[in-house]
Amino acid sequence: MNHDRSTIEKIAALLGESFREVAVLLAVFVPLDVYVQGRTLTVRTALATIALVVVVLAIGVFLEVKRWKR
Repeated sequence: MNHDRSTIEKIAALLGESFREVAVLLAVFVPLDVYVQGRTLTVRTALATIALVVVVLAIGVFLEVKRWKR
């Protein structure tokens, strides 16, 4: 196994995991922040949050699954 390739794959996996964790935190804390500010969670805010979570989660999964070629 090539040392450079394994390092790149490890870094990508760690970044992917970080992106997935950020997605979960966004899914939890954005609606909570809206509630704490005394506003109501509108459909627009909920859909924007879901879209953002899906994008960040997809980036995270992509980084973890992708096989990096050098």
